[in-house]
Amino acid sequence: MGAIRHTVARLTPLVAVSDTDTAWEILERLAAQDGDDAVLAAAVTTACFRMNDRQRGASILTTVMGRATPSRETAASACATAAGLLWVHHTTPEAGTALTSMITRWLDDSTWADCLHQLRVSGALTHDNETVRERALTLMQHLTEPALDKTRHGLAQGQTSTDAEREQLKNTVRLLDNVASQIYFASGGDPNSTPPTEPEVRLVDEAEPLIKLLSATPVAGIAHHLVEMSARMIDQRPQQTLLTVRDVVTQVGAQSGYTADTLGVGACVTFVERILADHRSLLRNPDNLTALRQICDAFIDAGWPQAHKLVFGIEQIFR
Repeated sequence: MGAIRHTVARLTPLVAVSDTDTAWEILERLAAQDGDDAVLAAAVTTACFRMNDRQRGASILTTVMGRATPSRETAASACATAAGLLWVHHTTPEAGTALTSMITRWLDDSTWADCLHQLRVSGALTHDNETVRERALTLMQHLTEPALDKTRHGLAQGQTSTDAEREQLKNTVRLLDNVASQIYFASGGDPNSTPPTEPEVRLVDEAEPLIKLLSATPVAGIAHHLVEMSARMIDQRPQQTLLTVRDVVTQVGAQSGYTADTLGVGACVTFVERILADHRSLLRNPDNLTALRQICDAFIDAGWPQAHKLVFGIEQIFR
């Protein structure tokens, strides 16, 4: 990243020259001819965010995209970040087309990590404008769907996969974890922190299709983020929270190792205790009571005595 910032600083004087046409010609020549990855990345960043012409900047982005290869802190990452921000915040058509192409070609965390981070820190996920939020979540979903498919396929290969395929699988899993992390932090993070704000609750509501996708990912870290994020909404969305936690734990808890992990049992024991203490009326619905027991059963199967105690408590309450 330091090399890119240094190169951007070298290119910045271009935006101050009185002859902007000359500045654009230099940027277009760099995009089409320069072989240095940091220079290509800096050309994209300068053209898209410092030259006050998003359409022309997107054209340079498209040129560089055709020459780049996926890797962190390089031209590919700069293209993904620029296209994501231009599309989500400004609906630049060329950026939307570029995103479709990049998702098809480059489905790895090294390319998309900065884009996902910038979407969150720019406020896109909790933006006042509904269409901005919708575009941000749609972009995340379009990354998650094929990444989840690749992850399932890679896990099914097991020991038959090559070293290169295993490394690619790790990178794809990191991409899914990154999507989950950005939603988690944008929604407020730690369930023991301050109560969620209205935009944070709204985000979890609007992200429900994406959360359902992520809840099918057999990765313990992703499961934990989803459980904690849902648990934070327990007072605002008690039934939705209960069913989401049930889905995560029963779908991928054992496969991912989450139900065998101390973090997993700790989070879910606290969650069940909150339901029993503050939202017991939910359990008058037999389906909700079954969902709560399913959460406990998943941890009983993993050998946790804490879960046995919770089930005993539930039976005592409803005897």
